[in-house]
Amino acid sequence: MSSPEWFDRDFYADLGVSPGAPADEIKKAYRRLARRYHPDANPGDEGAEARFKAVSEAYTVLSDPGKRAEYDEARRFAASGAARGGSVGTATGGSFFDLGDLFGSGRGGMGMADAQALFDSLFGTGTAPRRGADLEAELTLDFRTAARGTTLPLTDDSGTRGGQVRIPAGVTDGQRIRLRGQGEPGGPHGVPGDLYLRIHVTPDPVFDRDGDDLLVSLPVSVPELVFGATVAVPTLDGSRNVRVPADSKPGRTLRLRGHGIRREHGRPGDLLVTLRAALPERHDRRAREALRAYADATRDFDPRAGSTS
Repeated sequence: MSSPEWFDRDFYADLGVSPGAPADEIKKAYRRLARRYHPDANPGDEGAEARFKAVSEAYTVLSDPGKRAEYDEARRFAASGAARGGSVGTATGGSFFDLGDLFGSGRGGMGMADAQALFDSLFGTGTAPRRGADLEAELTLDFRTAARGTTLPLTDDSGTRGGQVRIPAGVTDGQRIRLRGQGEPGGPHGVPGDLYLRIHVTPDPVFDRDGDDLLVSLPVSVPELVFGATVAVPTLDGSRNVRVPADSKPGRTLRLRGHGIRREHGRPGDLLVTLRAALPERHDRRAREALRAYADATRDFDPRAGSTS
């Protein structure tokens, strides 16, 4: 079922797309907005942080076909007026997740384990300690938090369920994490079940990933490619100066060892920086004259030699 908060949110408006937008348009809109409002690009700006959270939540729902279908159905349900007299279940999401429905506070009654324990106590059917039921929940993390790892509070609606859950560095989208003893309570003298967290990771506007290696596409100017330059490269720990060798070609990849995913055990991944030629939007007279001189000096160079029949 859909989350009640969905009735009050227009995820399509958050991303600036129409309700009928295809998946690739939604992804492009998210990447553009996430790059603009990312906290690393707007330090101390609470408005940008709130906007980044909003577009991330919107993308989490609209990028998942199942969740998007549920959301669209919830919007139609609300528009029909039927939602005013009904009730819906809760789906978890965001960096701080709510397990209230899982532990009974959102169901208006006792959990399965409690009902079975009551039945056993009344009719004497319980002959051995019974283990509690396993539970499942979903947790959405942004790419960088998933790459670094984090520790989050584990609470329910009433705030009575304390403790923390540690998310290891390098978790992947769709991965399941098992939390022993965090499921439904067991029967008399029985042990509780386990809680399984299904991880969802939202894309990052800067980084991609290949195993434990991080991938970055770095725009550089033509003079920087030809003459070489020292440029700033984004990493998980902030920017780092890297030397671009002279006579580099677009598409060349530089490797920064140890700057990828750092797991607790094993060798850390690397950061692979692919150089991408970037040109100014406009060239003034001096730039055009310099380009003409360059074209004359390299007249014998054919970049398509051997590529055509």
